Amino acid sequence: WKALLGTIYAISAFGQLMPLAFSLMLGAAKGSGIAKSVIPYSRLPIVVTSSAALFTFPFVTQLAILVQSIVGTLLTLAGMLILLLGFYAGMKPGLLKAESHEDMRRRYSKLSHLAQASIVISLVLFGVALGTSDLVGALLRLIRNQGISISEEHQEALRSKIVWTIVYAVGAVFGKSLVSTVF
Repeated sequence: WKALLGTIYAISAFGQLMPLAFSLMLGAAKGSGIAKSVIPYSRLPIVVTSSAALFTFPFVTQLAILVQSIVGTLLTLAGMLILLLGFYAGMKPGLLKAESHEDMRRRYSKLSHLAQASIVISLVLFGVALGTSDLVGALLRLIRNQGISISEEHQEALRSKIVWTIVYAVGAVFGKSLVSTVF
C-alpha cells in the first residue's frame, strides 16, 4: 500500500510540475520568437531560445526517464524520444547567425510542422502502449483481490477530477506561457 500511495503522490506531483515546466519553456520560445521576428538580424533571441531549451531539457529528460522506468516498453521509449524531439523543435533553436525575414519564416515553419507531427506521433504511440499494457489489468485485479469496490458515485467523481486536472494542466501551460512571453 505504501508503494501504491507513493505512486499516487508521484503521479500527482508529475501532473502539477510537468505543465509548469512546459509553460516556461513555451513562454521563453514564444517570447524569443516574437523578438526574432521583430529583429531577425539579432542573435540575442536565438541565445534565449537555445538557453531555454538547454536548461529545461534535463528536467524533461528526467521526467521521461521516470516514466520509462515505471511503465516503459519499446513503444513508450519511442514515444518519449519523439516527444523530446518535438519539444526541442518547438523551441525553434537556430544558429547564431543573422537571417532575413523570409529565411526565418521558412525555418520556423519547418520546425513548427516537425514539432506538431512529433507530438501527434508520440501521443499515438503512448495510446497504443497504454492499450497494450498489462498495468491497468493488474491494477484492476489487485483492487478486486483486496475486496475494494468502487461505487458509481466514486467513478463519476474520479472522472470529473481527471477532466478538471486535464483542463487545469492545459490552462496552466497556455496561460503561463503567455505570461512568460511578456517577461
